[in-house]
Amino acid sequence: MLPAWAYSAALKEYAVDLHFDGVSGTVDADETKRYRLLPNRPNPFSTETTIAFDLPGACTARLRIIDLTGRELWRLEKSYPAGYNAERLLFDALTATGVLYCELTTPFGTLSRRLVRMAR
Repeated sequence: MLPAWAYSAALKEYAVDLHFDGVSGTVDADETKRYRLLPNRPNPFSTETTIAFDLPGACTARLRIIDLTGRELWRLEKSYPAGYNAERLLFDALTATGVLYCELTTPFGTLSRRLVRMAR
């Protein structure tokens, strides 16, 4: 069996490490330690969606859903390991529709992303 390797334009050798997060391509190994909030799936959604994010280190993180006026509609705060994490959100009791924002707050900073909730 042959080992899996990838090469940069400068012929620098990298081990192949597959991550299935909806983004494809070859990245520098240091880039995989990024702090990012990924697009929710599905978007738009009606009753449930999944919010995923990458953390460069283990930490306590706070996820919030807020409306356009800044009113908090949902909150979750808990400890997460480094790397890829995801939370499935159910919005059966939430009446707000339209453009909402997801905010991820950690010791690494605060990120936000727009999401759209359709009426049922």
